Formats: sequence, C-alpha cells, structure tokens
Amino acid sequence: MRLLYADTIRAPAKEKLYPRLEKISRRLHELLDEWKPDEVAVEDVFYALNARSAFHLGMARGVAVAACLGRQMKIFEYAPTQVKSIVTGYGRADKAQVKKMIQLLLGTREEFGFDTADAIAVALCHAVTARFDS
Repeated sequence: MRLLYADTIRAPAKEKLYPRLEKISRRLHELLDEWKPDEVAVEDVFYALNARSAFHLGMARGVAVAACLGRQMKIFEYAPTQVKSIVTGYGRADKAQVKKMIQLLLGTREEFGFDTADAIAVALCHAVTARFDS
C-alpha cells in the first residue's frame, strides 16, 4: 500500500455553518473529480464534546456522504474501535498511537494532523478489510 494524497478540508471556523458546508462540498467534489475513486470508507460514529459540535460534524459527514452517493460510489463504514484495532492492534489506541502506526505502515516520516491521520487510518482499515472480504 502507498499513500497517494492526504489532506484535511478546512472551512473558516468563524463563518456560518452553511457557507462552511458549501466550501467543504466544493473542495470534496474537486478531489473526487481529480482522483475518481470507486469507493469510499468513513468512520461510522463521530464523537464530539457537545451536542452542537456533534450536529455540525454530522452535517459535514452528510455532505461528504451525499457527494459520494451522487457519484454512485460504494460507501463502507467502520467503527472507530475496528479502525484502531486493524491499524494499531489495539481498539482503544489514542490518536498519537494511530498517527505513529500510519507513519510506520506507510514508511513515511511525514507529519500528519490528527484529522488527516484518522482519515488515513480509515482508508488503511478499508484496504485491509476489503482484501480479506474479497
């Protein structure tokens, strides 16, 4: 396995929700046009410290899922404990452990933020799981 591209889509925190979601949607569509994936893997649960944050994260996730559904992509969901278990061998690993393991698994010293590392971990989980489910 090798990493072709990884990044975090960011929208200014001080903007209102819908303009932020529109920026996320636009950038995601650009990436889908550029990379043309056949399937996507997502984490099936988002954790947030408060209900408002959870709601906003859920809406952003909905924008991402809708973009993929609109392109007839297969969508696979993985529980956070499953991702951590496959990537680190321990389902309760912390974010630093996950980040370190993706660097080791991919043979890179590149520094990823935690959100990017989490997304890469979900992709690695899917790659391993799909290999055994085929």
